[in-house]
Amino acid sequence: MEEPLITAIVQFGLPKPVSLEEAAKMFESTAPRYQNLPGLVRKYYLRSEDGRTAGGVYLWESRAEAEKVYNAEWR
Repeated sequence: MEEPLITAIVQFGLPKPVSLEEAAKMFESTAPRYQNLPGLVRKYYLRSEDGRTAGGVYLWESRAEAEKVYNAEWR
């Protein structure tokens, strides 16, 4: 039996609304930092319809791998 993946959903308010095009540029600029991150299976970026909230959905191999990233410095 395979181990289940851990899903983390992170959302944060933006200082000002961003358009879909602005969000895409922002997400593309941050994508490299998530490539080859140990334990991260996949990341999906999120943007609210009104452009005031952004975030991501992260799929992790284990909770331990996720907690290595979501430390005090990250918060």
